[in-house]
Amino acid sequence: MVTAEGEIFKVELVNANTGESFKQHIASDGEIYVEVEPNMEYFVKVSASDDPKERKITADIEIDGKKLWYRTYLWTMKNNTAHLGYSSMENGKHCDLSLKFAKVSNSGQQSFDCIPQLLMGQIVVSFREVQDPSPKKKKKERNTSYEYDEPYSGGSESEEKDSETSESEEEDSDSSGSEEDTNFEYFLYESSLKEGNVKVSGKALESKLGCVQNKFDGLPSVPGTNSRVKRYSTGKLVRKMKLNYCTALGLIEIGILPKPPLWDFHRLQFPQEKSNSSSCSSEIQPEKKRKITTTHLDGKSIVEVQEFDFFDLTKEKEK
Repeated sequence: MVTAEGEIFKVELVNANTGESFKQHIASDGEIYVEVEPNMEYFVKVSASDDPKERKITADIEIDGKKLWYRTYLWTMKNNTAHLGYSSMENGKHCDLSLKFAKVSNSGQQSFDCIPQLLMGQIVVSFREVQDPSPKKKKKERNTSYEYDEPYSGGSESEEKDSETSESEEEDSDSSGSEEDTNFEYFLYESSLKEGNVKVSGKALESKLGCVQNKFDGLPSVPGTNSRVKRYSTGKLVRKMKLNYCTALGLIEIGILPKPPLWDFHRLQFPQEKSNSSSCSSEIQPEKKRKITTTHLDGKSIVEVQEFDFFDLTKEKEK
């Protein structure tokens, strides 16, 4: 996993099926590379060990140059940890569908778009600090974050703009109570939680593995009719963490992993499914070769014959 500032912030990619973290490699320049395979489904696991009473942290995610549409309030999550993907709302319940390592736009100089075995991309997580609303402030503020009572990762930019013009939010009188009193009932903006509002080009957002329900701490589970909104002003950026993901073959090409023996390297470059037919023309057929060695000893000739299979890898490249 990637850690920063004494393990205050953590980011890792986890297998959506097993929950295990993908293996990571550190390049000579300090860049982090995660070893993945094409078409595998995953979640972005983020956490912050800050005490919410001291500092409240949000997380924004960018995948292959495209920002996900929602913001995650880590202090509302159990253990300040969330497994994030494509957020959706079904029957009033929120879940994160897994993402998939598919064709991506490469931000580097080399282009791997046409070769699945050289898949490469980048995930950036920005941790930001938010500020509690001031009891004296009664005017609306821009760059406002919200806290919800439903299991919900965060508000989209469109939600924030719409809510700024709402008549129910013209004053902050409800937030003048105790700082520890967080048992409010809040608005639930379900109208913006639709697939049409998600713009992450080049990614497969559907999942055959279901979804992950992130656990929330200390928040009501049912929205009330007389809802109120507790507003937080977006604060400074406290940390930005980057994860590059790449296949094993791609890591070999850029020098992160050592090259394997020639035969294994060829199999990585030209993966083929096994065929039931032994006469499949696409397979490399071995050529029988014989080596004869003659040794003369005490006027006698001793002939040694060795047979072996010879694989000509140059023929595959000519195709």
